[in-house]
Amino acid sequence: YFGKMVPIIEEHGGSLDKLIGDAVMAVFESKQDYDDASAALKAAIQMQAAMDEYRRQMLSRGMPEFFIGIGVNTGVSVVGNLGAKDQVSRTVLGDAVNLAARVESLSKQGKQTNILFTEFTLDKVKAPPKHDFLMETVVKGKSEPVKIYEVNEAVIEDWKRYNCVT
Repeated sequence: YFGKMVPIIEEHGGSLDKLIGDAVMAVFESKQDYDDASAALKAAIQMQAAMDEYRRQMLSRGMPEFFIGIGVNTGVSVVGNLGAKDQVSRTVLGDAVNLAARVESLSKQGKQTNILFTEFTLDKVKAPPKHDFLMETVVKGKSEPVKIYEVNEAVIEDWKRYNCVT
């Protein structure tokens, strides 16, 4: 699973921040001439498309199928090394990271693709994929409601039809 997902993230200019159990935390850092919000959504779309094929392979081998949910948020964060003298790790910290984690935890409530993203990502994406409004909710750690959108299932089908699924 990780061997399939991490290369997709990297292909879209993202980097692996950490593995948390079965979760993948990735970062798409802003750079000149790079639409980080769009790249994150494109990676998420390709990851879900790849999971469809991966699930079929698993079922054909008698393995249990599993599904993934993805949460995307865009905002300012701090990237750097954190730790003690003998153990230092690169990490990403900040409100934007916390909100992305909250959105990922809501992904089970998705109706189609389980790729959820915030209004802050929608504001930054130059050409948003087809999507649907899912909910407005107050997430843990926030006092104001956040609008959450879900990538439409037609986007995944289009990806599978016109792109090579890895």
